[in-house]
Amino acid sequence: MSARPALDTAANSPVVYVVDDDLSMGRTVVDILALAGIAAESFASGASVPAPNGVDRPDLAVVDQRLPDTTGIALSARLKTQDPDLAVILLTGYASTDSAIAAVGLVDDYLTKPVPPDDLVRRVRAGLERTQLRRQNRNLIARLHELNLSLEATVAERTRELQHAHRQALEDQAIRERLQAQAEREALENRIHRSQRLESLGQLAGGVAHDFNNLLAVILNCASFVAEETVGNQCVQADIKHIETAAEQAVQLTRQLLIFGRQEKTKPEALDLNIVVADMQGLLARSISEDIKLVVRPAASLPAIRADKGHIEQVLINLAVNARDAMSDGGTLTIQSGVAYLDEEYARLHPEVTPGRYVELSVSDTGVGMSPDVAARIFEPFFTTKPPGKGTGLGLATVHGVVTEAGGSLSVPPDLLPHSQ
Repeated sequence: MSARPALDTAANSPVVYVVDDDLSMGRTVVDILALAGIAAESFASGASVPAPNGVDRPDLAVVDQRLPDTTGIALSARLKTQDPDLAVILLTGYASTDSAIAAVGLVDDYLTKPVPPDDLVRRVRAGLERTQLRRQNRNLIARLHELNLSLEATVAERTRELQHAHRQALEDQAIRERLQAQAEREALENRIHRSQRLESLGQLAGGVAHDFNNLLAVILNCASFVAEETVGNQCVQADIKHIETAAEQAVQLTRQLLIFGRQEKTKPEALDLNIVVADMQGLLARSISEDIKLVVRPAASLPAIRADKGHIEQVLINLAVNARDAMSDGGTLTIQSGVAYLDEEYARLHPEVTPGRYVELSVSDTGVGMSPDVAARIFEPFFTTKPPGKGTGLGLATVHGVVTEAGGSLSVPPDLLPHSQ
């Protein structure tokens, strides 16, 4: 259900212009409208009608067709030009087809005299409502236009802000990418430099170890000859025993140097790393103190690796002893196996690695850890943080040689807990 809105007379105080050269008729129309609560002004000619603008503009014009100085249709056209929203009712005592046709599209209503008062009031109210709706619509359109301009300005400003933010984000991203590339390049250069240094040290250590091994063989043989010639001489026999013990220890050191320099003969074979760790678990437990807990976490299944079994066992022993020395107050030593995929990005930062699937061996402890400077040198031969007489500095160097010889790589994670693969 719908209904026409009532005229807001209190708010707008509508005014009607009545234009009729018949003063009596004009007065009658004004009186009829006054009785209906509608204010009206009477004009006897077209020239006397003021322009419909300003605060006192009319809300409706009731115009007689026959005027002394113009026609109602011509006056309606003038009023419409000055105020397009003004409703106009053409009033005539002589209805004609020509007048009706001329009025189409120009006036809003067409009345023929005599007009019953009720019909006049109804038509006038309808005309006032029409003017009011047109003006409200025009105001709404103007307001929408203002809002649209404001919205366009806001959108333009926001667009400029977003474009600036986008440019800034692109610049920031470019800076981050440059810094990241620089950091990766420096890290790669450091790794290459460290690898070259270890390679040089390995060659040097291997050469020295070979020569030293030959000297040790002479010392052990001579000690054996002296021992045979001095059987029964307890003092000499005791000295010979000390010489042989020291020489055997030196042989072990040279062996580790040869392993580090990858110059010791190896016997690679297919190995299940889980089985190697399980077989070594008892020995590893005896190699650490009773207040250190050994935790082994084997993967469900592992592909076979090809390496020297004795060397892999040496790696486990060296890492366990190294962890033991880092946990003087006890702790936990964890050995975990698994499978890792080293992608192109990892290989780019680790030139010694070929992308692909690798068996991973992770050895971690709850010890004191190490500083980044120490971590950068842990695989160098003879480098140690232990007190004099407590370590040779060859344990992790040997680990490096074994893993590298087997085609693997080693890394120390960011938390600086030893980790090898």
